[in-house]
Amino acid sequence: MASSGWPSGLSAFFTFIGSMGNILLAALLYDRGVIFAGVMAFIFSDLVVLPVLRINAEYYGWKMALYIMGLLLSCLVFTSLLMHYGFQLWGLLPDSSRGKAITDK
Repeated sequence: MASSGWPSGLSAFFTFIGSMGNILLAALLYDRGVIFAGVMAFIFSDLVVLPVLRINAEYYGWKMALYIMGLLLSCLVFTSLLMHYGFQLWGLLPDSSRGKAITDK
């Protein structure tokens, strides 16, 4: 069953784990049924995390920091959906059913 990816993006916002951990976790999410757009949004979510929001607020003020976050979030969602449907149009979406979990033997 495919899910939207919204919970994974929300969890990424609050649990900034860094880029190295995002790729591994994104692969696991895709293996567990999160759609490709949700996985891509999760990978891109390094730019829209609570620590970055606080740093932007310190330098630019909260109004501008929230504007930047909204702009980045909008671009993140748009780009993820564009990649998903573009890859789908060209038949390039990865097939998660061919993957094998680490625990499978």
